[in-house]
Amino acid sequence: MTAARPVNQRAEMVAGWSIEELSDQARRADTKAGHLLGLFSLLAAATTAVAAKAGLPLAATVVLWVSVVPLLAALVVLLVAVRPATAGAPFERYAVWTAGVIADDYRALAADLLVYQADRAHDHAVAVVRKFRAIRRAVHLVLLGGTGLVVAGGLLVLLGGY
Repeated sequence: MTAARPVNQRAEMVAGWSIEELSDQARRADTKAGHLLGLFSLLAAATTAVAAKAGLPLAATVVLWVSVVPLLAALVVLLVAVRPATAGAPFERYAVWTAGVIADDYRALAADLLVYQADRAHDHAVAVVRKFRAIRRAVHLVLLGGTGLVVAGGLLVLLGGY
């Protein structure tokens, strides 16, 4: 039994490091999503303002309005990515439990710390992957909208809108 304890202690240390790394990645994803949210909001607002301008050639106006759709979709994707996912988080339970029940929960978790840490690592990894996939999807949508902006700009030049 004594040989298993050092292995468990090392595994618990590795699990702790893994959870710390996943937490760092989650913060990185949230920061990135927040920055992109601000940038994409400005882009969508500017595109909408130009598309609403009177006197633009019809073809350019249509392309601009079509370009707004993926830009707005990117904003929604990013908003969902930064929306807190608190379902099942310990703090939700602890907010309604008594101190005695929380202490019992701690004792139960301490009985097999490694399993608890593995569960936390899995939950963090799922959340981080979800956030980075949403960011990637939002960037793809902005690239699509940006392509429409380039086309609209070309139409404006060709058709004499500016």
